[in-house]
Amino acid sequence: MVAPFELCPRSLALRVALGLALALHLTMAISVATQSVGFNRPRAATRPLFWRLHNDAAHRVGPGADFFAIYHAGVQRAAGVSPYEHAERQRRTPDFYGFRYLPFAAQTLGRAAQALPPRVAYLTWLALLELLLGATLWCVGRQLGEERWRAFAWIALLVSTPYWLELHMGQFTFATFALLFCGLAALEAGRWRAASLGLAAAALLKVFPLAALAAVLRQRRGFVVCCLVAGAVVAVSLPYFAAHPEDWRRFAGANFGGAATAGMHSGNHGTLYVLHLLGDAVLGRWPAAGFARFAALWQMLALGGTAALVLWARPRALLGGAALMFAHVASYKEVWEHHYSGVVVAALALLACELAAGHRRRAQLVAACVVALALPTPFVLIDHTPPEVVDPSRGWALWARVLLPACKALPTLVLWALALRSIAAQRGGAQAENAAATARSAAVTSSAES
Repeated sequence: MVAPFELCPRSLALRVALGLALALHLTMAISVATQSVGFNRPRAATRPLFWRLHNDAAHRVGPGADFFAIYHAGVQRAAGVSPYEHAERQRRTPDFYGFRYLPFAAQTLGRAAQALPPRVAYLTWLALLELLLGATLWCVGRQLGEERWRAFAWIALLVSTPYWLELHMGQFTFATFALLFCGLAALEAGRWRAASLGLAAAALLKVFPLAALAAVLRQRRGFVVCCLVAGAVVAVSLPYFAAHPEDWRRFAGANFGGAATAGMHSGNHGTLYVLHLLGDAVLGRWPAAGFARFAALWQMLALGGTAALVLWARPRALLGGAALMFAHVASYKEVWEHHYSGVVVAALALLACELAAGHRRRAQLVAACVVALALPTPFVLIDHTPPEVVDPSRGWALWARVLLPACKALPTLVLWALALRSIAAQRGGAQAENAAATARSAAVTSSAES
């Protein structure tokens, strides 16, 4: 076991840089934690220090509106009401978004949270996110051997602006990615029980980590881990949905259905949103049915093709998991800016894999993508609308509407391509090594016979 202080860089310059990054991080976290929560508050009143940098901090309800979705679900379950039912019998929850997660989250996190006053519950969740960030710093530090790369990764995590937004919203994406990649690292270290626990916890928070099981299946003990993770999700979800089929329809509609163009607004920072904007520019207006078919085909090809390559090539769990997560984010219809707090974690996992394989130039390109993901978009320079405007992009020029999501979508596409290239190269290298070994063995046999 490596103690955290043993991973700290010895270079004074790197220590100073880390100290400054930590100070900036704590300043932003405190600015989030000192906000008050309330009911039907004007958007202008919900302002952390960085509020002008992000659409969702400037033009959406908050703070903690996503966390209070879980809180609201706990309130509903305590009252014997569906967690997917929006209206409360007696309003307890501050401003919140609709609950769209598995019922297990409502029955555990939600019930625990609603036992506390709303502000105390929100601050507790912020503290848990910070603890998970600390665990991720340690896990990433162990994967990176050189202290300058380790310092780079730590600084990127500490000053990641999508993570600051994640804190403000009280979201679960970073927590999900952190649990996922700590679980994959544990699997590589041979700790399959810890891996099962981390991966199951990630999948129970949000279902998309199930896509990473393709990277687990062909690892040592991978089949057992996959069975445990999938079994845990089914065991805690199937009985509830079987007893409440209407809730299954609500859950499936929120996560896998909905209108074809739902989420196509200024808060979206996904690849499909960029393609939707460009399609509208070319076609005049992209028909909703046509876009729905294109989005479904794109997601099937992206995730299915990446999973097939991972199963065929059998790369490291971290490398395969990173590729699958890039494919998910690049192909999902509703990708918000805070989602990239998790993509930074996946990118750092890819960075560790590239450095371990000796691919220095690819590692530098991955690092450039990490910087692009961690920095804010030019939103503050483009948006001049008041906070009460829900979709400020309606009056923007096309280039501005495309630029902001492209600042996050394009680096993700580059990372995905790099991960796929590394997986394919690894498979080709393994085949060449096997062929050479076979040739050597044949030569030795022939020599012995002669």
